[in-house]
Amino acid sequence: MVLEYAGQKGKPGWLPPADVNWDYTVFTSQENKQIPEPDGRFEMSFVMLPNGDEPFNMWTINDKSWPDTEPLLVKQGRRYRLVYRNGKDDAHPMHLHRHNVEIISIAGKPTFGLVKDVVQVKPNQTSRSIS
Repeated sequence: MVLEYAGQKGKPGWLPPADVNWDYTVFTSQENKQIPEPDGRFEMSFVMLPNGDEPFNMWTINDKSWPDTEPLLVKQGRRYRLVYRNGKDDAHPMHLHRHNVEIISIAGKPTFGLVKDVVQVKPNQTSRSIS
């Protein structure tokens, strides 16, 4: 992408982006917070598989693909722990549609006060959250 700033002239220049190791914990409190036990727990392992000659790959959740996946049955006002395991070779955004969650751990590192609708989970790593 080339940007043109008002009042500037000359040939555009390119600077390669810095190699940044993204860390969600820079946006969180570092206090040692006691997290209450949840009312329920859902562990979800996501894996992407080739889908033959189809144009899109196939995703599985706990070794099942849509529409044969298990629904997450929840009750209003209760707290649930969600565990996202990325069984893929590259990072992928994990989320529940139309829900925000508090991330309590990512890649084994505790986080406090980070509320997100999507969390980027690195290859073969885990994110834990409370909804």
